[in-house]
Amino acid sequence: MKYWRGSGGSALAELGPALIVATMVLLAIFGMIELINGVKINDSAAAEAVRVVAAGDPISAYSRAQIVVDHANQQSTAWGSTFKLVSITFNPANIIAQEAAMVPNGGMLTGNATVVTQLTFSPVGSGMAPVTINSQKSCPFSYNVPNTAGGVPVVSQ
Repeated sequence: MKYWRGSGGSALAELGPALIVATMVLLAIFGMIELINGVKINDSAAAEAVRVVAAGDPISAYSRAQIVVDHANQQSTAWGSTFKLVSITFNPANIIAQEAAMVPNGGMLTGNATVVTQLTFSPVGSGMAPVTINSQKSCPFSYNVPNTAGGVPVVSQ
């Protein structure tokens, strides 16, 4: 008399590796979603940082932009993401010297501001090296250096 075994054991043997592969695929998909979310936040932070840089005194531009990047770090829901302010550049490059030359009589500064922010993304649980992505945004600016000399400005007729 022969006893036949059912095929239930072989199905279970195939299900184990399939679940491992499915888990790895899901982790990869979640990692990509987190990376895309981080890139969007980095672009938004760069755009907002250049806007606040262009909206005020060039001397205090770095501290205003750093506040925006700090806020992005606090509000980020992406696991393993950190944002950093890399650089602020002005065109013309000597804008700070131009502003200093206008004190105390004041005047108008114009040019372009460029901000570079950086996203460092470490995929959680993957053991992969961190991915670094930069975002660069530019914006024209104008700043009215205040007249600190006092008196009434002279208007030519």
